[in-house]
Amino acid sequence: MRRLQNLTYFANRHRQTAIKAFHSNIDAYFTGLNIGMHATTESDDAKEARALINRRMSEIKTYVEEAGVSTAVDYQDAPIAGGRRHVVDIIDNIFQLHDFQMGREFIDDLLERALGNYEFDQTPALIRTLNPFWWANSTLSALVRVPFKVLGEFGLDTGPFQASILGKILQVVLYLTTVAGSIAAVLQLLSGT
Repeated sequence: MRRLQNLTYFANRHRQTAIKAFHSNIDAYFTGLNIGMHATTESDDAKEARALINRRMSEIKTYVEEAGVSTAVDYQDAPIAGGRRHVVDIIDNIFQLHDFQMGREFIDDLLERALGNYEFDQTPALIRTLNPFWWANSTLSALVRVPFKVLGEFGLDTGPFQASILGKILQVVLYLTTVAGSIAAVLQLLSGT
C-alpha cells in the first residue's frame, strides 16, 4: 500500500486520471439510471458504465483510501424499520445508494475530496521524484522490509513484531547496516580497488 506521501509525480498523475475516468463512468451510470417508484431500470449506456465501474472499483477504493478519504459513512435506518445504525461503504455500495436514501452526491463528494488531495500533493510529488535522496531512502527502506516479507511468505504474521519496540530497533539496525554497506561499496568503487 503506497500512501499519498510516498508517490512519485507520475504515480500521482496516474491516480488523478484514474479517479477522473471513474467519476465520468459514475456520471454515465447515473445519467442512464431511471429510479421509479417500484422498479429501477438501466439504459444500455448505464449497463456499460456499470461494467466499467465494477472493473475499477477495488483500484479506485484503494486510491481514495490512500488519499486519506474515508469511503464509509454512518447510516441509520428509519425508526419504523428499527433505527439500526451501521456503516455503509459508499464505493462498495454505489449501485445501492438509492436503497439507503443517499444521492449520488455522496460518491461525487468522496471522489472530489480524494482528487483534491492528489492535486494538493502534486508539487511535493514532483519534488520527491526529482530528489535523489528520496529515491535512496525508498530503496533502502524496501531492502529493510525484505526479511519481514520473506518471513511473511512462510506464514508468519510479521505485523505485530514490526510494530513492537524490538521490531523497530531491528529495522533501524538493518537500515543503518544497509546504509553503511552502501557507503562502503561506493567508496570501494571510487577508490578503484
